[in-house]
Amino acid sequence: MRHLTIFVFGFSLSLLHLGCDDKPLGPEGGGHSGGGHEPIDSPTLCDVVEQVMPSCYTCHAAGATPPELTQSGLIATINTDSTMYAGETFVIPGNSEASLLYKKIAFTKEDLASMGLGQPMPLPAGGLSDDLIAMVKAWIDDGAKTSCEQDEDEKEEETNPSTDAGAAVGSGTSPDAGDVTSTPTSINDGGSTPSQPTSGADAGLAATVDFCNLQNTVLLPKCADCHNNQEIAPDLTLDGVFNSIVNVSSPTHTTQTFVVPGDPEASLLYVKVAKSAGELTDLGLGNVMPMTYTGVTSPLSTEDIQAIETWISQGAQMPASCD
Repeated sequence: MRHLTIFVFGFSLSLLHLGCDDKPLGPEGGGHSGGGHEPIDSPTLCDVVEQVMPSCYTCHAAGATPPELTQSGLIATINTDSTMYAGETFVIPGNSEASLLYKKIAFTKEDLASMGLGQPMPLPAGGLSDDLIAMVKAWIDDGAKTSCEQDEDEKEEETNPSTDAGAAVGSGTSPDAGDVTSTPTSINDGGSTPSQPTSGADAGLAATVDFCNLQNTVLLPKCADCHNNQEIAPDLTLDGVFNSIVNVSSPTHTTQTFVVPGDPEASLLYVKVAKSAGELTDLGLGNVMPMTYTGVTSPLSTEDIQAIETWISQGAQMPASCD
């Protein structure tokens, strides 16, 4: 049993590097940690796709949460308007500051909130390095070219740099506000496959699962960072969860219902944490949940998944509140 659903516009855009712009990122110089990436002058589409987008594929892979951020998907974002944020365009060639893709990775949480643009990306709280953010900025400001080849004059300049060019490009440092780049971890660090949880029928579902305990031990601490009533359904916050999951259809997987009382296998909430990545792909249901960078099995424990299954099997009973 394994995986919770995360429907994100989660603009989890991790980005490449421009050979150094020492202006602050975002309207007020929102900070990010410095990166260890080698500076790249005039990054190409492939630079961005290869160095940045892997941090986004958990949510923004093909067939998962839009926008798709594969190579072809990133090209498709150019001059494409957001359906979630009216008046916003994902990528505007030559203008990173007006591009939603850049705003969501470079601006601070406070800046985005004041603009009505949700949460920083990647979820749960941004965290791309300055180098990667600068790379995305450079690619956009250079015209968001869809070729993976540099212009011939740019290649020549990099091969034979001018002797009077002074300090090497990229010697400046971006301001560091102290934010720490989050490093995704896997509960399966040893490489072993987590044990399969016992099915509800085999376990007998003897112990009653209290929803408030499930909420406080699983949904809030392990899911609500992303499912926080901002962009990703369902809302799993303390108050929002009561109207968001039981007999509520998914806006992303429109034939699916988050929780069908008495039927875990028909409940998207359970299916997304209990099934393997391959099974979900076969079902057309995106990625395993909660979100991880490995994306193979859910980071929830067997006990967590069992509790979700048992609660649903026992009728998905909910109190008026968990106060």
